[in-house]
Formats: sequence, structure tokens, C-alpha cells
Amino acid sequence: MRLLFVDDGSTDRTPAIVDGMKSSVPDSVDVIHLQANQGKAEAVREGILAGLRLRPDLVGFWDADLSTPLSAVDDFLVLAAKRPDFDIILGSRVMLMGRDVRREAWRQYLGRVFAPACPEPGYAGV
Repeated sequence: MRLLFVDDGSTDRTPAIVDGMKSSVPDSVDVIHLQANQGKAEAVREGILAGLRLRPDLVGFWDADLSTPLSAVDDFLVLAAKRPDFDIILGSRVMLMGRDVRREAWRQYLGRVFAPACPEPGYAGV
């Protein structure tokens, strides 16, 4: 497994941290430094394109804040193995019993407007 970190023009210690990770495990970590902050969408686009150029079996995206725990990667890998006909697998933090998802009210409402109805956890629509 390789990890690719995209630094979106950070002005904090992020560039040094990700460069240190690459130095520690150069065969497992790559870093892209964008010149200036171009926004999350552009950082994700750059990262996905760079990942695809390596022609791997799978390319994934994860927020650096780990709002979705890394343990969820296993769920995605299991689903990818079970359903090789899927080209894309998406996850979303939804309010399910026993989960504590906290968002600003405006973000919650916008998310519900733009999110499709999901009948059950683990549902994979095509």
C-alpha cells in the first residue's frame, strides 16, 4: 500500500510533517505540494490523477482530519473484493444509531439536500 499526501499550499507545519513521513518510509509515501491553496476539490483532483497514473488496482481518498476513521478502509476493501463490477465506492458520515457525528447546522441541512436517500447502512447503489 502506498500513501499519497497532497499539501494544498499549507502555511503551517504540514509540509514538513508530510516530507518527514516520506523521508521515513520513501517506498510507501509520496507527497505533492501545490504552490498555493487551490481548495479541497483541486487537491483531491490532483491526488486522484497522480494516483491513477501509477495504475494501481485501487485508488482511494481520505480526509486528513480522519473524520472517518482509518479502520473504515477495511469495509471499503471488503466491498471492493465482493463487487469488482463497481467502478466507484463512496462513503458518507451519516447519523446512525450509536454514532456521534457533529456538524454545523447549515452543513447538516445542505448535506441532506444534496445526498441521495440511503435506505440502509452499507447500501451500494449503482
